Amino acid sequence: MSNRNYTEAERFQLLREVAELYYPLVGPWTFDTWKDLNQKYFNGELKVGPIEWGLTKHGHALGYYSQQTNKIALHPSLLKPNSTAWECGGLLGEKMAEDVILHEMLHQHLYQEFGPVKNMGHNSLFWCDEINRLNPLLGIDGKATITKQRRVKEQGAKGNGKVKWMPSGDGTLTRKQLSSYPHSLRPTGFYEASCKEMLDKMMKSCNT
Repeated sequence: MSNRNYTEAERFQLLREVAELYYPLVGPWTFDTWKDLNQKYFNGELKVGPIEWGLTKHGHALGYYSQQTNKIALHPSLLKPNSTAWECGGLLGEKMAEDVILHEMLHQHLYQEFGPVKNMGHNSLFWCDEINRLNPLLGIDGKATITKQRRVKEQGAKGNGKVKWMPSGDGTLTRKQLSSYPHSLRPTGFYEASCKEMLDKMMKSCNT
């Protein structure tokens, strides 16, 4: 067994080459996208790990980050523009996949920066701080704060109302928007062009 210590550049190149062998159509693109996002939003400080295309840990998840192995897993349907997975027909494609990679990189960043802190999920101060840091860079509006359970009584409703997760303080983002960031905040039309472009490429390749 080799005990060689690879530089980050060497590790990235090796993992990219392995991904090209396993996923020749998307492997290099995936690592190049990760590298670009790392430079843009994390000052190039993230430590690269494996990025695999396959069933995610929970099956239905778009992506997943493993702290134990520093591995990102991405669901293959993300790059299938004609898929109806997650009821995202007409939205899937490179843009959606890129946002899912960024989402998993947020988990990667928080773990590499702070270690195995118990509460570092989507409804944590760490996660909200990252959203508020990235929103201006991504051109996205919204203030992220921890959501808390509150009893809300709608006008005209009987009883004491229903318990709902509500943003705290001056927050504007719902619990669902926090957990599905950044794609939950993208404007209408953001993904459609990418999806259509991929479908057009597929049609052209079928006709040649």
